[in-house]
Amino acid sequence: MLNLEKDSWIFTFGYGHQYAGKCVRVYADSYGDARAKMVEKYGTHWAFQYSNDEWEEIKNDPKRYWDMEEEFEVIV
Repeated sequence: MLNLEKDSWIFTFGYGHQYAGKCVRVYADSYGDARAKMVEKYGTHWAFQYSNDEWEEIKNDPKRYWDMEEEFEVIV
């Protein structure tokens, strides 16, 4: 059973992509399952995959000097 507070992965899009500056949150049981859902929806046209913990660490880093991507879709 998914833990909606932890079992999510964030996918970002690269510079020049139509969704640059945006990200997608995917809920899945594993890294591979999340990746498969993202590939099913967007193919391989995205940049990076982060665990929820990695994303929160980056988001809360006091030394971060760039804006975080805006979440525009959730895939369960």
